[in-house]
Amino acid sequence: MVVGAPEPVRCPGVDLMGRTTFPGIYVAGNVNDLVAQVVMAAAAGVKTAAVINGDLLGLFDA
Repeated sequence: MVVGAPEPVRCPGVDLMGRTTFPGIYVAGNVNDLVAQVVMAAAAGVKTAAVINGDLLGLFDA
């Protein structure tokens, strides 16, 4: 964490991997972290895409 950096403002009902409380619905980037800069939002998109892929293949517990 960077000193002085704003804390993420996360949506309620969303885990750290981008899963929502609604099965099959995921969020990433500025939808889940309202203060994310472009690079962090893109990285969150990559992470959530990997989770979606894993969920579809049954690799992760939902």
